[in-house]
Amino acid sequence: DNSIDWGTPNLKRTQPEYISELEKGQEEKVKNDPDWNNRLSGASNIDFYIETDKGYKIYFEIKYTETNFDTKKSTDEKYQLKYEKIYKPLLESSILPNKCNRDDFLKHYQLMRNLIHLQSEQHYVVFLVPQQNKKVWKAAYDIKNETMMQDNKHCCILNWNDVLNRITN
Repeated sequence: DNSIDWGTPNLKRTQPEYISELEKGQEEKVKNDPDWNNRLSGASNIDFYIETDKGYKIYFEIKYTETNFDTKKSTDEKYQLKYEKIYKPLLESSILPNKCNRDDFLKHYQLMRNLIHLQSEQHYVVFLVPQQNKKVWKAAYDIKNETMMQDNKHCCILNWNDVLNRITN
């Protein structure tokens, strides 16, 4: 969006394979809960993360050769607990207009783990995917339409070819 004064990237806060501080913070809150099992700990990796000096946070999920986004079975007790203790509170505090239930969250596990990072109007998620991979492309668009509504600018889906063409032209 050209109307936003993004500021400049804070190089100390720009990194690949960024471990989600949001999830680590939520885990810290529940670590003494008797139902919590430490084997469930381990925050998500964000493929690439940028934070600017003006407080904007941009999270990237990048697919290139992978054929799908990770899903979890709604009957998997490990992920049911992880949803209740970690993801549900983050989902509820997010700016997503349409909150999903546990089964839908687990069905779209990897996509939703990214979208819960939209905790303020200064947060953005970018899915960089090859449009030729119809399954991945469709999954990204479907979850955006279900949770964000199509015109929401906080979630952006970019085609690898468009990015490469822009770089090389």
